[in-house]
Amino acid sequence: MEIYDLTDASGQIVAFEINNAWMSRRGACEVVRAIPRASILKETASYQINREGLFCEFELDGQRFQIRWPRRDNWGRYWIGSVPPRACNQLAVVRAAFSHHKLLFGLDGGA
Repeated sequence: MEIYDLTDASGQIVAFEINNAWMSRRGACEVVRAIPRASILKETASYQINREGLFCEFELDGQRFQIRWPRRDNWGRYWIGSVPPRACNQLAVVRAAFSHHKLLFGLDGGA
């Protein structure tokens, strides 16, 4: 799985995007469920979408996160980051979970 880090002016990772060619929205939520101490707050059914492209909200150690389509013109990636986007220790945990997730057909999700 390709991971695209999004950084602030100082170069710190504040969010990331993943290629969703091999991962469904449900699959992204399953990765979150496997993170220790993470809890899903809101999950949108696979046939629904809202204006912001938001389909999963979750919390890890008191920090809220979202998974969404970043833009209407880029359906090929999911945006994953804290609310508001900022560098934090929990983001590294979430990124690692997606990075190490095994994709379809046994492909390694390492980035």
